[in-house]
Amino acid sequence: MMIKSKINSIILSKISWLVVFCLIALFLHSIEYEVEFKGNLSSETLDLLKAASQLETLKKNPPTTLSGLKRRAEKDVGNLITALHSLALYNAHVELDYEVESKPAKVLVLIEPGEPYPLKSIEIIYTDLAEHGHPGITEDCFSEYINWDATPKLMKNIEIALLELLDESGYPFAVCSKIDATADQTEKQVAFKLYVRTNGKMLFGPVEIVGNQSVKRKYFFKKLSWRQGAIYSPCQLEKTQKSLEQSGLFCYVDFILPETAPEDGEIPIKIQVKEAKMRSIGLGLAYATQRGPGITGEWEHRNYRGMGEILNFRATFFKETHLAKLSYLIPDYFRPNENLVYQLEASKDETKGYTATYGSALLRIDTLHSCCFKTSYGVQFKHLRDTNIHEAENHQKQKHKNEEFNLGKFPLTLSYTTTDDLLDPKNGYALHIECIPSWEITGSEFVYGINILSLSAYLPLRKNRLTFAMQGVFGSIIGAAKKTIPRSELFDAGGDSLLRGYHYKTVSPLDNENDPTGGRSMMIFSSELRFKSTETFGWVLFHDFGNVYSTSFPDFRYHLLNSVGFGIRYYTAVGPIRLDIAFPLEPRKGLDSAFQLYLNIGQSF
Repeated sequence: MMIKSKINSIILSKISWLVVFCLIALFLHSIEYEVEFKGNLSSETLDLLKAASQLETLKKNPPTTLSGLKRRAEKDVGNLITALHSLALYNAHVELDYEVESKPAKVLVLIEPGEPYPLKSIEIIYTDLAEHGHPGITEDCFSEYINWDATPKLMKNIEIALLELLDESGYPFAVCSKIDATADQTEKQVAFKLYVRTNGKMLFGPVEIVGNQSVKRKYFFKKLSWRQGAIYSPCQLEKTQKSLEQSGLFCYVDFILPETAPEDGEIPIKIQVKEAKMRSIGLGLAYATQRGPGITGEWEHRNYRGMGEILNFRATFFKETHLAKLSYLIPDYFRPNENLVYQLEASKDETKGYTATYGSALLRIDTLHSCCFKTSYGVQFKHLRDTNIHEAENHQKQKHKNEEFNLGKFPLTLSYTTTDDLLDPKNGYALHIECIPSWEITGSEFVYGINILSLSAYLPLRKNRLTFAMQGVFGSIIGAAKKTIPRSELFDAGGDSLLRGYHYKTVSPLDNENDPTGGRSMMIFSSELRFKSTETFGWVLFHDFGNVYSTSFPDFRYHLLNSVGFGIRYYTAVGPIRLDIAFPLEPRKGLDSAFQLYLNIGQSF
């Protein structure tokens, strides 16, 4: 009897658990649903509503009852209204409807967006007016925003613009504590009200330098574009930071200001830097068919005496051309962006028309007037010796004899460039004008002036891929007679920069022995189509034409020499390595080969 009772108890227990599981399964049955937004809605508005809707974001976790679905939808109305207000749709209405018999169930969101409310007025309330006075920034500064759609984004933009204006006016610690947006449902307009605490007008305080090792402290104070006690200006901070960064002396430059307004109204400025390597060594290779291989070496110290002085030595050696140059630059010598340059130079250059050997000493002042405009002027002494001069007529009445000159020169240059890159320009233009009045100060005195104008333009045909580049070079020598001017001072074209394809420095009037005699004017044009096929490789098609003339101005009756060619470019961090092959279209007998090959770094112009 007891056994039978236990069996019945077990069966009853199992039945009970089965009923419980069935009820739980029934209870956990979820109601799948879809959401459909209806109304005159733009795609931008629809995307915003879907992003704000809990019905959309929780769709993968559906409710288990119909009443749960309705509660979720009703709670979503507030989210949708807030989203519509963010588009200045302050008169929008949202209604809900359901199609519960469809599978899955459908929630219909019916929206009447209405017209956006425009901004009627802006009011700025300075909460510390009695303590610090009025900063001078009024509502009139933001009149351009009136009648714009009064969105929260517009409100934020006005706040940012207000704080930026206050910052530029000497109030870097100003804060906007509250912004009210009041919608007038009668006029269907919105008024903004901004509550601002300026925390007082600030002055530049003491400066602390952190991280400098070899750069002297007074270098930083020389670079400062403000003085202690001046009204604070973020533009002056940016100007000084940019000047320090462009010096090449630092890996990074950071200006640190206190987080809260100082009580005395003077902001202490901490300049934190990390110095870069001050010394560098460079080595380069070059090649030209008729000049053979060449090598260039360079050594530089960018902080020679602790004040950013640059000591540079550079040497170039080809078989027939040697050049050594030592320069010393003192930055900001007289005033900011005005550098004093001392330069010693020695060279020997053997060409078809002459062999020139010279040594020179130069004192020059370079001035950077803006990011684009630069000038320089100076005085130079040059001892020049010309030998192996080839002319049918006597030059200086000393044919095949040495000519020595002691020249005083006064070089003046002007440069204006808007190009985006020095070694690989793709956009902008560059103008360079050079005038060098020269005076033979010993022996038979004479005066002449060398004038060169170069204009380059770069047109991007396809961003970062295809560039059309053009250059025109014009030169004129005025003053003393051609036979009086030193032979190596006259113009000769040919080589990898002026009339590619023609023999190095042989494009000028020829004598009866077919040797170049030099010219008093030149006019040379170049055009290139530069295509960058990958990040590291590219190719170039080019056409050069022009000539050198015996008169002081180009004589257009003479034939222009032409050359064409192509090249490849390998792009590196320091600039493109170029390999060009050029073909002279009017090769001169005994002077020009069928082609010329050039290897160098940087674009040709």
